[in-house]
Amino acid sequence: MKNEIKITLRLFILLFSAFAIIACSDDDDNTLNEDTDNQLIAQHLANLNFIDVSGNTMAYLDYGPADGEVLLLIHSIPTSSFLYRNVVQQIANQSGYRVIAVDYLGFGQGDKPETAGLYTLTAQANRVYAFTDALGIDDFVLGMHGIGGFIATEMMKQSTAQINGLVIADASAWLEGATPSPTNGLVFSGQATAQEVWSQLADFEFAEFTTNEFLEIGLTNDALITEELLEAYTLPVNNAGTAQAYIDFFETIGIILADPESTDLLFQNFNKPVAIIWGEDDTFFDVNAVAARFEEQFSVPENRITIIPDTGFYIQEEAPTEYINAVVQFLDEAF
Repeated sequence: MKNEIKITLRLFILLFSAFAIIACSDDDDNTLNEDTDNQLIAQHLANLNFIDVSGNTMAYLDYGPADGEVLLLIHSIPTSSFLYRNVVQQIANQSGYRVIAVDYLGFGQGDKPETAGLYTLTAQANRVYAFTDALGIDDFVLGMHGIGGFIATEMMKQSTAQINGLVIADASAWLEGATPSPTNGLVFSGQATAQEVWSQLADFEFAEFTTNEFLEIGLTNDALITEELLEAYTLPVNNAGTAQAYIDFFETIGIILADPESTDLLFQNFNKPVAIIWGEDDTFFDVNAVAARFEEQFSVPENRITIIPDTGFYIQEEAPTEYINAVVQFLDEAF
């Protein structure tokens, strides 16, 4: 029964769970706070840095030498740099790289203005480049996870000059390998706007349910799902600004989805090193479809593909050591 639930809900939860979480909130100021008793939250806040990017504050983790080569990690949705909290320092220590994990505007601990159009796919990709400019970073290896693959793809469409290589971890740039529900399928097909779909989801009161299911489906080890972990993932996206960020993102994601052939061609023409790291039991993006398509389009050699057994979508949570080892090996051997 549990497997049937996972198959039915996997992409529905991935793409729209936080809509319901946001809709059920009575308090728009649900960012993390320094007085919390949640040690996961307190430690993450203590490690964050903040910088102004085009008039908005962005939050990020930053480890390693200031003048080192850079690995820039971008997250999925609705996660944040919190996803990378267990791996960034270790990768920096072992590789000698400067390792940075950034929160998109509207997510995590940065600003969350309720401004329509501020969070489109193109705007978020532009903002990642603006973030690196603000830090004085000329080039970087780009690491992605989940729906961060769409933002990475848009970044590559704009320019690949600053991208020295890619670390693709349980990400996607297509619908292949995922199972859209009838609801989110309306958005992807253009039959409904993200605003219309979000308005429908706002009628459901299952904030805690969706947060639990999101992590339960994405992790093979349910024992990792604690109340502290749920709170740390839920609070940063439980606000109106993030709701607008979702609406903008899914209103514009069709830019890539409508033309998968262009995405394939873009990847085929990228002639820099690529690594693939995947949870074998990922129920969001199937390893035999999505990871295999990345492998084909980028012509990734087998020694740069790491499939982690007994691990789901959240490999940084569930298999941090394996993720760290794969990334460090790639950085050591490919550059």
